[in-house]
Order: sequence, then C-alpha cells, then structure tokens
Amino acid sequence: MPLSEQTGALVRSLARLTAEHIGRGPNKLRATSGQDMICIVLSGTLTKSERLLVANGEAEFVVNLRRACFRAMLPALEQAARDVTGRDVLAVLSDHNTEADISSVSFVFAPELTEVSSGDLATSQDREPPGDNAPRELAIGLFADADRAWTAVEGFPASASLA
Repeated sequence: MPLSEQTGALVRSLARLTAEHIGRGPNKLRATSGQDMICIVLSGTLTKSERLLVANGEAEFVVNLRRACFRAMLPALEQAARDVTGRDVLAVLSDHNTEADISSVSFVFAPELTEVSSGDLATSQDREPPGDNAPRELAIGLFADADRAWTAVEGFPASASLA
C-alpha cells in the first residue's frame, strides 16, 4: 500500500480510536508522513467538560488527563499502526495544547530493510566514515567496500566507545 494510503488509513484509525476512548473525535485532522514516520495533528478535540475545566483554570489537569488516556490507548494505537503499515513501531508520541485545542500524535517506525546488491553500496571512495570532529547523524548507515565496512548507529561511528 502506498504511503499516502497508509497515512489516510492511520488517520481514520486514530479518529475512530479517539472517539471510542475519549468520547468524541476531532473536528479536523491533518497528517504528514515520511519514510519512517507519520505525524497527525488533531484540532477541536476537547470535550465540553474539558473546555469547562480549561476555562476555570484547570488546563494542567486536562492535559494530564489526556496524557493518561493516551497511555491507555497506546496498545490500540500501536496495533493500528502495525496493521496499516506492516512495520514495527518504535514509538508513538503525543501531547495536547489546551489553549489552541490541538493534539499531535507521531508514529515512528523501524527502518524498512531492503535487499541491496554490493553494487548499491557506497564505496570508500564515495564516502568516508566521519572523523572525530564530524557532525553526528541520528541514523543508521552502512558503507562498505571489498576490504572494510563501518556503521554509524545513532550518531556514533563504529570506532567510538559507547562506555
């Protein structure tokens, strides 16, 4: 299924799960997606009682209540994301701004592993491993040639000590 269809299906799942667990769904949803993430912004999600609490100075209580509801919904959200994308979910992150009545839910997926031939790999002439002063990338990379290979995992070159 193309990413745009996956995003649409996940938006519909999120709207349904929000209505089921919170008691009302959002008025508006917008989504953006990339290779390993889908971010959904929900507008108009507060219930009548939550709006009353916010108006009476209880915004922090409402945010904490929303966070607790999100934690309770988390297994269903992760399952919906797995069902829609067929990918492992690394994280589902969410928060709510009561003043703007906007929530966001971001799904972060494990990178897709694809088969590559040795001709698809960068050679050492194409790209060298980062030196000690090079910027660190928060990515997983593999660069190889016939004689050597190195990986950078979560910003650390293979030669770096994690201890």
